[in-house]
Amino acid sequence: MSFIFGKNKNGESNFKDQNSSRRYNLGFSTNQLDDKSNLLRILDLFFEKPTSKVLLVCSNNKKNNGMTFTRNIGKANSSLGKNTLIIDCDFKEQSLTKSFQFNKNTVGLTNILDNEDHVMDAINDIEPQLQILTAGSVTDENQFILKFSNLKTIIDVYKSVYDLIVINTSEERDSFLSEVLYQCADDVILVTQSNAEKKENLNKFKKLIQAQSSSLLGVVFDG
Repeated sequence: MSFIFGKNKNGESNFKDQNSSRRYNLGFSTNQLDDKSNLLRILDLFFEKPTSKVLLVCSNNKKNNGMTFTRNIGKANSSLGKNTLIIDCDFKEQSLTKSFQFNKNTVGLTNILDNEDHVMDAINDIEPQLQILTAGSVTDENQFILKFSNLKTIIDVYKSVYDLIVINTSEERDSFLSEVLYQCADDVILVTQSNAEKKENLNKFKKLIQAQSSSLLGVVFDG
């Protein structure tokens, strides 16, 4: 697994020039996802903008390690003594929720979308200064989609409590749910298979999230 990061002089990620001196290959192998020194380098890049708090990790392929990356970047940040929240927005698989031994019926995000007064009640402790908001269960998909636009208000509440919020999702890149998530995020990381992703798709994805006032921090090539 390799991590490709870098920003141009305007603070934007640049995927047009594969040899750009502003890009960084942080060189993780597939069994080194918990390499803390590399994760800390990614966090340093993210926090270059002092107001940055919300990092969105996107992966729409079940074989991609978006969940693993989310776990490890969250743990790396909390190890620095910073309050960290990870949010599972993979509503179909809920892989992040299950990885911490919570089940699909655990009160989570779907339960508080229309109840802003209880947003902290759905938070679960993982370890010191690391907490999780599980996905929750979706019983009425149409109602859930209507409520999802409330997410930004909820994220704003969490931003007053946490130093970093990492959101994990496997939604299709151009779906309504993804567009709401882009609006909530300061930066986005895409996890994808290196042999399946074309450069033009990366540039298309970058424009998609920029249209929602976010930016592409980097790409994780898995495999």
